[in-house]
Amino acid sequence: MGTRLPSGLQTSRAVRSGATARCGCRTNRDGLLADTARRPAVVYASSRRDAEALAQELATDFPAAPYHAGLPPEVREQTQRKFLAGELEIVVATVAFGMGVDKANVRTVIHVALPGSVEAYYQEIGRAGRDWKPSRCILLHSYADKRTQDFLLEKSYPAATELDRIFRKLNDQPLPLDLLREELRMDAEVFSSAIEKLVAHGACLVDFEGFAIRGRIDGWRRLYEQQLAQRRAQIDRMIGYADSHQCRMSALIAHFGDLADSRRMCGKCDFCSPESAIAVRYRNATIGEEETMWTILRALKRSGGKSTGKLHSEVFPGGSPSRNEMEDLLGGLARSGWVTLESATFENAEGRTIPYKRVSITRDAELLPDGDALGVLMTGEEAQASSRTVTRKRKSADAEETVAFSPAQLALEQQIRSWRTEEARRLKQPPFMILADRTLRAIVVNRPRTIEDLLRVDGIGPSKAQRFGEQICALCTA
Repeated sequence: MGTRLPSGLQTSRAVRSGATARCGCRTNRDGLLADTARRPAVVYASSRRDAEALAQELATDFPAAPYHAGLPPEVREQTQRKFLAGELEIVVATVAFGMGVDKANVRTVIHVALPGSVEAYYQEIGRAGRDWKPSRCILLHSYADKRTQDFLLEKSYPAATELDRIFRKLNDQPLPLDLLREELRMDAEVFSSAIEKLVAHGACLVDFEGFAIRGRIDGWRRLYEQQLAQRRAQIDRMIGYADSHQCRMSALIAHFGDLADSRRMCGKCDFCSPESAIAVRYRNATIGEEETMWTILRALKRSGGKSTGKLHSEVFPGGSPSRNEMEDLLGGLARSGWVTLESATFENAEGRTIPYKRVSITRDAELLPDGDALGVLMTGEEAQASSRTVTRKRKSADAEETVAFSPAQLALEQQIRSWRTEEARRLKQPPFMILADRTLRAIVVNRPRTIEDLLRVDGIGPSKAQRFGEQICALCTA
């Protein structure tokens, strides 16, 4: 994000170098902070109770503490002082804490539930990497988050009919609020929120002694419904961001209107570089999944882009795979560069803005021979080794993650990674489409100096060798 995530949200400078955004399932949060390089960290929880429970859980392994407005001022001050001094490595906080912290070396920011808006999320992840060193921003979410957000919305924005009940009771004679609530037999929390909204829109005036009179009559209901629709749209956009299948940084930049910069992928997030993701696990697509993906691609070749809902009803009228299963397959195709998924909206008959996803086939997919291996990575645990899993025979050194590189090999690895990132940006593709991490490590181990040598490296075929072979060999012989 920007140097200090300014309130003006200067999105042309929005991506702080080194800051990496990732989204994942909430159930996969264990171990995210085990590596010392991922601490200090700020963890955002949705409630005070959750902040305290998670802080207690983390404190068994790390110096951690909760921070929220319900704690005594001296406790909050002590927690903040210890965190800034390095005595605490992790703080689990509600939003109030994050906005007040200016610790330069926060390496990780984790949300364990969806924020209420993209704007809030943008501000909160701005706590990470203020020293411009590598940092991560991880958003963990689940389907239950939408229900939570809907519940919070209903608490903060009562139904307009509830506001109508209060407004009809008001007149030019001051009426005590307590008496008004008793007469209406209204829940105290609902009543308080409703009065707050009526006052905000000029429909009610309340004096210092707690007496209310009727305010402006015309227009308040329309203004309230517009405010409610805007708040609901913010939640929908946040859910859409979390569920999107595109570069996380590009999506953030596009949200704030910088369409030119939004076309450049960051090369670091879980969409651009799924093999390096820590919050999401990926596996090879099964043969059955690839067959279904080809059914989707053939349909898109014939008809062009369309909404994902329409695609599902037309291509899979029997409902198998389900809509959610098809969306997962589209996510895999998008990560591999075979389709693009874009967020769009339309206004329904009630005037509510409804978000949806539109899918289009890419030029590379249109040119792909029918039935070719797609090489798609799917989210989830690795499938059992069987004939139903798409695999390729290994042709060279395994080059596992655990192999210990020499200083010369580490230097070569960094050179190839830098080259891969530049190529990915030039071609507007995720880096793993240029070279998968496993293939990159195999190149470092084998150090091919000719195209023939390169073709013996696992993950390198004739097409990749033709496109990138000379550059890779040049790096290996330098």
